Order: sequence, then structure tokens, then C-alpha cells
Amino acid sequence: MNKHMKYWLAVFVVFLGIYIYTLAPDVVWQDQGDYQYRSAVNEYEFPGDVVRAHPLYVVIAHAVGRLTPMSYAYAANFTSAFFAAISVANVFVIVYFLTGRSLAGILAAGLYGLAHTTWFNAVQAQTYSMSAACLSLSYLLFIMYRRYPRCVYLLLIGFVSGLGMSTHIMSQIGFAVIFCSLFYMMCKGPLPWKHLLWLALLWFAGAFMLWHVMWLEFERTGELFATIASAVWGKWGGAVFNFGRVFHLAKQSFMFFVLNFPTPLVLLAVLGVVRAKGILKDNVIFWSLLVSLGLYVLFAFRYDIPNQNNFFLPAYMLVAIYAGLGLSRLFKRDTVLLSAAIMTLFVLEILTYPAISHIARSRQMSIGTRRTVPYRDEYSYYLIPWQQNQTGPRQLFTELFDILPKEAVLLVDSTVYDPLMYVIAAENPRPDIFVYKPYAAPDIIEVHRRMGCRFYVVSKHPAYIPDWVEPDELAAVELPGGAQIYEIIIDES
Repeated sequence: MNKHMKYWLAVFVVFLGIYIYTLAPDVVWQDQGDYQYRSAVNEYEFPGDVVRAHPLYVVIAHAVGRLTPMSYAYAANFTSAFFAAISVANVFVIVYFLTGRSLAGILAAGLYGLAHTTWFNAVQAQTYSMSAACLSLSYLLFIMYRRYPRCVYLLLIGFVSGLGMSTHIMSQIGFAVIFCSLFYMMCKGPLPWKHLLWLALLWFAGAFMLWHVMWLEFERTGELFATIASAVWGKWGGAVFNFGRVFHLAKQSFMFFVLNFPTPLVLLAVLGVVRAKGILKDNVIFWSLLVSLGLYVLFAFRYDIPNQNNFFLPAYMLVAIYAGLGLSRLFKRDTVLLSAAIMTLFVLEILTYPAISHIARSRQMSIGTRRTVPYRDEYSYYLIPWQQNQTGPRQLFTELFDILPKEAVLLVDSTVYDPLMYVIAAENPRPDIFVYKPYAAPDIIEVHRRMGCRFYVVSKHPAYIPDWVEPDELAAVELPGGAQIYEIIIDES
């Protein structure tokens, strides 16, 4: 085993340990709960919104749950942690390979691996970690090819990037930059066109899961353009092509950046960008990394959706890489004192997250969240990345199943609906209860009204209640743990 592999393995083990220790132990809120549900039932299709299918992640998480003693919920969380640790180890090796400095690699790995978005997605069921693993490995293989032009690296770039396509289309911006760089090399002469063709073919092969889901979508709709649009931007076209609210999104993006890098170490990235050309001594790598960073920032900064911060993840990865380059430029040697200073700042960075949460809670600061649900503290959930104490979903569902009357109808937004679907599919504790989203079809609601069913919601927020319900038609129901849900008082007159 060579030195690069030993270092890679060491970083992987350290961060996998961190992520497993802070892993959400059970079912989780929001989209993450949806991935747990889909992993449990191996549902890798997503009719009408193929871009959200992420089939490779779903299939792998399902396999982990089926082949190990883990519950499917924990298996989906663990899958995220495993691939997040791979991406962090890849970042270390990229910087170590470019600089020959292990401390520069440690700095980059630590900045990226401890960044809020990286950590938050690593300890819950999410697709971004696997996508980041594919993207970082593609960058590493590309850099290795530039140093040692062997065809095997090209073929692996194609296949790994194809796997990234089957995981999350976000990874393809980086692949597009790499492919354009390789095309430039082909035009200049040193790269045979046949090698680039083989790369494209292996990319196509690696993306086989996505092609399969697209074929199923085409069979369902019979429309080729609609299928392609569903796979590229799905129902999110307005956000993908958004150029509005620029100042608001710029402010929000800056706040996300500060939350992810609450440490002066990130300032080294500025030096890394400025001095990258002299450090790298390779114009192709220099422009590939810089253009990738610019494109990922441009894409994420205009992407006007609630979880916008997740789409900055590749940019955060590149910022960490540049910080490693900056360290190698500023300090000529790795010393014990410098190592101790960096480790101390990492510890302080970790302590910053609960401090930020405490300050925001004590001052009741608005953090942009609008949907409060029982047993979820918004400040802890959103501002502290580790999730080993996320027991709210399980507590809520256990208490709901204990107190709801027979044939009750529960109307809940996706924040609660997705993880609740997992519990119902995996455990089926109350088959007599009906669960719908607030905008369920009126005829379905009417059927249950005629059956004499009682209706409940988990929050008074408008997003959580049907539009046919007035606030004064909600009666509070106390849960054993002290939280409240609400029964809809239906006037039958």
C-alpha cells in the first residue's frame, strides 16, 4: 500500500468515525425521511420528477438495509456517512497530491469535512454525500491523469462520473468542466480521440440506473422531451433558471458560507486562489478547478429553494482545496506548532456551532425557517450539524399512534409526511390510520367525512393545514410529551 492510500484510509476512518458517532439514530425529518422510505421499499422511480429519483443512492441504501442488521432508516443514514467520509478522504489526497504536504491535505479535509453542510448531510439520509464522493474522485483521477497520462484514469473518470449522474445531477457540472478540459487536450494533440470516446461510453455505462428510470418515465408519458426535462430539472425549472431576488439570495448565500466556515482558516482559500497558478504549475488543472468553483457558486447562488445551501456543497469542497493550496504557499514547512494551531482552530470551529445555536435561540433570531413541528427545536436542528440526538420524529409518531382514535385522518406536510411514510411502510403500527398531505383531493376528504373520521394536523402553520380549514376550527390536543397537535372541528351543519 503506497503512502497516498495509507493517508486516504486514515482520513476515511477518522471521518467515518466522526459521522457514525454523530449519526441520526432513526427516522429523520423532511426529504431525508423520504429517502429512508424509498430505500426501505426500493422505490427508485420518481414519476414526473426524475431529477429527484437518485436511483443509485436508493438501491445502495436498500442493499445495506437488506444485507445487514441495520434498520432501513439507519442504513440510509449510514450510507450517507460512508460516502461523505470517502469524499473527505478524496479531498485530502487531492491536496496532498498537488502540494506534497500532508498538513495542507489535513487542513483541506478538515475544513470540508467539518463544514456544516457536509456534516449535516453526512449524518442523515441524503444523496449529496454520494454525489460529492463521485465528484471528488473524478477531480482526483483527472489530476492524476495530468501527472501520469494513463488511459485507465480516463476510463475511471468516465465511469465514476456516470455513477455520479445516477446519484445526483449536481455532480455533472464538474464532469462537464473535466470533459471540456480533456477535449481541449485532444485538440492540442496529446490525447487520442479514441480515449475520449471510451470515456464517454463508460460515462454512459456508469449512468445506467438513471437511463433505466428515464426509460420507465418515457413508458409512462410517451413524451421524449418531457422525460428529458423531468430528468434535468423536473418540477424545479423556475428555480434552475431563476435570476430574481438577487440581493436576497446573495445575502443568504453569504450567511451559508459563514455558517459552513466559522473559522479564520478559510481565509487561506483566498491566497490559494490567487497563487494557484504558481502552486499547480499546470494551466489545465488551474482553469478546471477555477471554472468549476465559479460555475458551482453561480448555480447555487441563484437556486431559489429552501435547501439552497446543499447545492453549495461542491463549491465548499473546492474552497477547502484552495485553502490547502494557500497553506502550502504561506508556510514552507509543516511544524508541530503549526499543526497544533490548526487542530485547535478545528476544535473551536466545532464549538462554534452550538454557540451560534444558543445565541440565535436566546435572541429569538429569524433563521429563515417557517415550519415548526412538535419535538423539533429549529435552532438546534438547523444550526448544529450533528444529529445523534434527533429523536423527535420517533417520539412524535409513537405518541400519535398511541392517542389517535380509530380511523383517524392525519393531514401533514412533507416535513412530517415523508418520515411517517417510512414508519408506516417499515413497521405498519396503525394500519387503521389514514395519512395524506394537506392538499389531498377534495373527493378523498369527502369520503372520510362521510365515514365519520376525525381529522388532525400537527401544526397551525398555514403550510401544514388544508386551505379549507380556518384557524378557529382547530382544537389543541395535548401529546404525552407536552407538545400539541390539532383536531379539525368540522361543522356538519
